[in-house]
Amino acid sequence: MLKIKDNVDLKELKKYGFKEGEQNYRFYNPFDIIVCWIYKDCRYINVKGDTSACEKLYDLIQAGLVEKVE
Repeated sequence: MLKIKDNVDLKELKKYGFKEGEQNYRFYNPFDIIVCWIYKDCRYINVKGDTSACEKLYDLIQAGLVEKVE
């Protein structure tokens, strides 16, 4: 399972196109469909099978914001 590292300020996700909600950060694809969620309380990442979501996840990994947890 993937999650955002504990030492990362979640507001930094806005730089990557995520929009803040009450309980999570959401990323929308070009068709305005939510394809990636990051939950604020546990920082886990939920990705829907979409090319734009995979590209966004790759960007977060390259930026060093993501870690793999069991």
